[in-house]
Amino acid sequence: NGEVSATGFRTYFVQALLMKPTIPFLVLCVWAGVRTRRWGVNETLLLGSAALLLAAGSLSPTQTAFRYILPALPCLAIWVGSDLSFKFWGLRSFFLAGLVLWHLAEGVRAQPHPLAYFNQAAGGASNGWRHLVDSNYDWGQDLPALRRWMDDHPGGIALSYFGSDEPSAYGIRYRDAWSLNRYPDIPGSPARAGSGRESQMSNADPIRWGVVSATRRW
Repeated sequence: NGEVSATGFRTYFVQALLMKPTIPFLVLCVWAGVRTRRWGVNETLLLGSAALLLAAGSLSPTQTAFRYILPALPCLAIWVGSDLSFKFWGLRSFFLAGLVLWHLAEGVRAQPHPLAYFNQAAGGASNGWRHLVDSNYDWGQDLPALRRWMDDHPGGIALSYFGSDEPSAYGIRYRDAWSLNRYPDIPGSPARAGSGRESQMSNADPIRWGVVSATRRW
């Protein structure tokens, strides 16, 4: 949400849990919570595990990615699934079936960029970078797509790439555009730092395009 911290935010994972899963999945969680009348061993183990993961993540200073609490989702999914019932063809069954189909459709719609998925309440994938970046959205996974884009858009590029891969391994010739560190207040970060990659173009080569990883926009 436009903020950076070296010590984390207590609501980071709570907000991520509301933005990264699909809306129908969240609705099904609320549905199961409303319908649960008795808390047995299964409910305690499943929801307790999910809550423990969420609490541990929220208290940790390492809050760079939603993936750290991903194991909570299977716990919630099993809990929700145990409450679903399609025994009778009524409005409830059609409602639940519609949510399940919507959830599956979201998974298909997210392709071929599932990592960048954000639900509609968070603005969708096109606006996800406004809330969370790094491996929540951009982990440098689209170098092959950039290579294909360059085939249709000739000309040199100035590249500000976030990721551990090497663009030149995909045949991408570029000039390194990452030079200014945006997080000077984080301990251990120099005021100015390069990406550590060598530019694959000389200064004399003309630059026609600027390509910036979403994470580098912050």
